[in-house]
Amino acid sequence: QADGSFKYEYSPDTDEWAWQDVIHRQVGPGYGLVILYGATHRPEFLAAANWVFEYAAERLQDKGDGAIRLTDMGATSIFIFGLSHYTAFSDDTRWDATLVGLGQHLLSLQKADGSFSEGSWLARGQAVQALGHLDRFVGGEAYRKGLLAAADYACTNYTSIPAGDLPYFMYYANEALRYLVQVTGDERWTTCSKGLTQPILDDQYTEADGVDAVWLGGFGRTAGGTPTWSASLRLEGIADSLGLAQDVGDKDRTALLRARMKIGTDFAIRQQWRKGETDDYPNPPEVIGDYPYYLPGHTNGSLGWPLSRTDLAWHGSAMMVKAARVLGEEAFPGLVEPDAPP
Repeated sequence: QADGSFKYEYSPDTDEWAWQDVIHRQVGPGYGLVILYGATHRPEFLAAANWVFEYAAERLQDKGDGAIRLTDMGATSIFIFGLSHYTAFSDDTRWDATLVGLGQHLLSLQKADGSFSEGSWLARGQAVQALGHLDRFVGGEAYRKGLLAAADYACTNYTSIPAGDLPYFMYYANEALRYLVQVTGDERWTTCSKGLTQPILDDQYTEADGVDAVWLGGFGRTAGGTPTWSASLRLEGIADSLGLAQDVGDKDRTALLRARMKIGTDFAIRQQWRKGETDDYPNPPEVIGDYPYYLPGHTNGSLGWPLSRTDLAWHGSAMMVKAARVLGEEAFPGLVEPDAPP
C-alpha cells in the first residue's frame, strides 16, 4: 500500500481485501521479500522490503540503553530476520543501528538458563533463530553466548513442548541448530534437530498411507487431519534438517529427507493458483501464485476456501527458496547464499 504496509486477507471469490494491522504480518512478508532478493537478485524485492521496514520502524519502542523493541519478542525476532539479511545482501547501512538495538533487547529477554521471559513456543523458536542470525550477520561474543544458551535450553526441554506447538518451534529452531553445527561441529545439535524433526516426519502423509493423491506430502497424518498451507512451515524446518544431514555426510538421512522434501514441495506447488484456475473469480490475476488457506471444500469457521493471506505467500516463498537450495536440482542466481558459513 502507499504507506509501505501490506494488505492482509484476500477473498478471491469476492475480490475483497481485509487490512489487519498485525505488525508480525508486515515485517514477516518483508523478510520474505529479502529472501526472494537473495535468490533472484531482483532489486524490486529489496526495495519493497525496505519500504515495509520503514513502515514497521514507526512502531519501534525505545527500551533504554540502546535497546529497542517491536511490539513483542516475536515481532522483534522477525524484524531481526529481515534486517540481518537486508544488511548482508546490500551496502545500505541505514538499518545497522536498528538491528543492533533489536538484538540488545532480545538478549535482555533471555534468562540465565537460556530460556526467555516471555512468548509462546512459536515466539521462543523465533528468538532462537534470531540469535542465530545476529551471530551470523552481526557477530560478537554476546550473541554466540545467547545462541548457545538458547539452544541448550531448547534441546534439553523440547520434549515438554505441546504437540500442537512443536511444528512451529521446530520450523524456526532447526535453522539455528544447523548453523550451530556448521560453526561449532558439535554433534549434540544434530541429535537435537533429529529429535525435533521426527514428530513432523511422522505427521506427513506418504504413499504408504493410501490417501488421496492431493494429500500426498501434506501434513495431518497423526490426527487424521486435512493438509493445509501450513505444510510450508513444516517443510522449511525439514529443509534445514536435510541441509544438516548433507553437511555432516549422513547419506541415509539425506536420502530419507530428500524424499520427504520432494513429496512435500510437490504438495505445496499443487496448492498454488495458476493461470486458468482463477478465471471464474472477479479479478483472476490477483491471486495467481498464492496459496489458499485450506483445500477446496474445507473450512474452519471463517477460514474457508478460497480465502488467502499475505503471510501464506511469505512462508511459501521462503520455504521454496530453502528447498531449492538444499535439493540442488535447479540453477538460479542465489543458489548459494553469498554469506553462507563455511
